[in-house]
Amino acid sequence: MLLSELVWDLTEAGPKVLILHSHGSESYENTENFKESGYYRTLDDRYNMVSIGDRVAQILEAGGISVIHDTTLHDHPSYNDSYNNSRTSMKEYLDKYPSIRLVLDL
Repeated sequence: MLLSELVWDLTEAGPKVLILHSHGSESYENTENFKESGYYRTLDDRYNMVSIGDRVAQILEAGGISVIHDTTLHDHPSYNDSYNNSRTSMKEYLDKYPSIRLVLDL
């Protein structure tokens, strides 16, 4: 729920949106080409959450919004470290790119 309207200057230099994946290896489709690498997980970016991030990035960029898409699988090899790993990556991006206005963890 937004408490007030988002007012972003999308014309300033630098990326505006960071997309990352705490649980990037989670899979969403099981087809004949799907190779599961764990219980409902795959390292194949065509069938895991990274492909969803690719599509979201394409849509935002088509609308003129600059995006960084971090395709790191923060939940591999250790699922238990996924949030710590993604938090570390997010902090590094936010420090490097203060222009980022939105972080999406898909």
